[in-house]
Amino acid sequence: MPVRLSVEELVINDSFINYCLERNEQDVLHWLQYQEDHPDRQDIIEEAKQLVFLMTGSLRGLAAGTPAAPVFPIKRFPLLKVMGWAAACTGIVLTTYFVFQQKKEVGMHEAVAAVENPRVFTTKAGAKQTITLPDGTKVYLNSGSTLKLSDGFGKANRKVFLTGEGGFDVIHNSRLPFTVSVDKYDVNVTGTFFNVRAYPGDKITETSLLRGKVDILIKNGSSTPLRMLLKPKQKFVLDTETGEQMTGGSDPEAPESKAAPHVAIEALSYNRDSVNIETAWIQNTLIIEEETFEMIREKLERWYNVRLIFKDEKVKQYGFTGTFRNESIEQVLKAFKDSYFFNYTIDGTDIIISK
Repeated sequence: MPVRLSVEELVINDSFINYCLERNEQDVLHWLQYQEDHPDRQDIIEEAKQLVFLMTGSLRGLAAGTPAAPVFPIKRFPLLKVMGWAAACTGIVLTTYFVFQQKKEVGMHEAVAAVENPRVFTTKAGAKQTITLPDGTKVYLNSGSTLKLSDGFGKANRKVFLTGEGGFDVIHNSRLPFTVSVDKYDVNVTGTFFNVRAYPGDKITETSLLRGKVDILIKNGSSTPLRMLLKPKQKFVLDTETGEQMTGGSDPEAPESKAAPHVAIEALSYNRDSVNIETAWIQNTLIIEEETFEMIREKLERWYNVRLIFKDEKVKQYGFTGTFRNESIEQVLKAFKDSYFFNYTIDGTDIIISK
């Protein structure tokens, strides 16, 4: 195993994950010895450990809480019947679990860039990018996304403009707060770890907070923007289409939310392995939780750089639950077929789905 693994390489390393979550005694002993042999790597190890805790939903090392769920061998669980979770979505639901794998999927590129002069970063569908900004902040840019740095970033300000989805591990600087600006609102922080999803055309935009605190200023066209505060393990949800209150309720300690009926504060979501759904993509993990084909259509299209074409309206309402890591789009579709029967043909990047 290479001695000088980067933070990005450590957080996808099975042995290192087992050490962080105390799942394997041999791995724990290995990484304890590694730290004794390489004391200069302690900061890197600690940073990677924090990211593993955050992205697996484990509170060990961050705060008191229950241990993370163990990793299981690859297997497919019996089909479960789920009633009433969505309109027209009764019947069998597939639940498939896959182990974390060390190799990345072909086509799901992750690059690390130390930024000095470039100010605009773009990822195509099916690709991801990890960026280190001049102030040391790490940005995990999801597929089909663009990040633009403001003029004077790191000197006069720390403002960035996001289109799409990005995870931000912000270096603390009380003198220069960090601001992520999206179409409908700004997210202001001094030092924290959070995720912002704001793709053009999406009905819902979200900001999910895992560590620290964020201050959200909603662009409502007035001189005094509406303000909402997020606590760890909460997410801010804005309905960009209907302007109506989202289900899940608002934070009782955030009275500002009553003045903005199109927004809400909700708890973060976790799957059955206690993995945070909002940030799982940073670990190259695709989580589908009781979602219809229609609901996950854009997610699959961005993830695999394909276009789904439905030839039957009923197929759109088939509901699925599953967790995937390095599976191809065809493997995902075959897993879905274990729950509902449908046909599909692949023509280049077009996938035609019929009953």
